[in-house]
Amino acid sequence: MLMIFGTWASQVMSRTLHEASIAEKYEQWMAQYGRTYEDNAEKERRFMIFKDNLEFIENFNNAGNQSHKLGINKFADLTMEEFKATHTGYKSTQPKSSKTVSPFRYNDTEDVPSSLNWIDEGAVTDVKDQRQCGKGITILSFVSSYY
Repeated sequence: MLMIFGTWASQVMSRTLHEASIAEKYEQWMAQYGRTYEDNAEKERRFMIFKDNLEFIENFNNAGNQSHKLGINKFADLTMEEFKATHTGYKSTQPKSSKTVSPFRYNDTEDVPSSLNWIDEGAVTDVKDQRQCGKGITILSFVSSYY
């Protein structure tokens, strides 16, 4: 019985030390990225997300069969859904508001050119340097065509 209790106490202590280590990493991360939260409930929620992301990073890096490693960055307190919604142009599949959608107003147009350069038409601009997009992201300029 004493041996079982000793093993259990050791595991609890180990878990507590690991949890303290993660909490310390979180506080350091918050300071590094200037992150503050509205209240303790939000800070705790973000800590849980941070902890899940850290676990994912550690599992990925420890797998050993990857050509690259992951690390903590300024997005470590965001869920994947939050990151997609705020940084990738991802459109949620959540139902839109109850407003009715009007039909396309040029639906019956007959005299349509076979192609149209929207840059020449002034509808869009040339590709800009979008620094906040991050490294390694290729930004393409598209010219739309009508068929």
